[in-house]
Amino acid sequence: MDRLAAPNGADMDFPDVLSRLALALGVGLLIGLERGWRTREAEAGSRAAGIYDAARIRERHRHRYEVNINYKERLEQVGLRFSGMSPDGVLPEMVELPEHPWFIGVQFHPELKSKPFEPHPLFTSFIEAAIRQSRLV
Repeated sequence: MDRLAAPNGADMDFPDVLSRLALALGVGLLIGLERGWRTREAEAGSRAAGIYDAARIRERHRHRYEVNINYKERLEQVGLRFSGMSPDGVLPEMVELPEHPWFIGVQFHPELKSKPFEPHPLFTSFIEAAIRQSRLV
């Protein structure tokens, strides 16, 4: 099994950190189990909430993996912030590393809401962070 190293030197088993949503829900393997539009709550003060300028975010899903919620506390201890959870607070929807110039992981498809002259806020924010970072080199 691979090991996942954290910034503070801690490590944990991988892929145990990720769990099949189907297994977590106690159902058989289904392709595209989690799909459709879903609303999630962005944690106040998080980078994600600032990017969206909103607490409630609606995005489209189609995935089979979720972060194993049993590792939430351990992942938070090594610096990962769970910045967006499902409305019931059970499923992690967005994570970020506050100490990183731009690290946001999401369980949805921002590309589905992007248009050529109206990019998704996550893409705009990523490009802005890359430009800022390039000026430091």
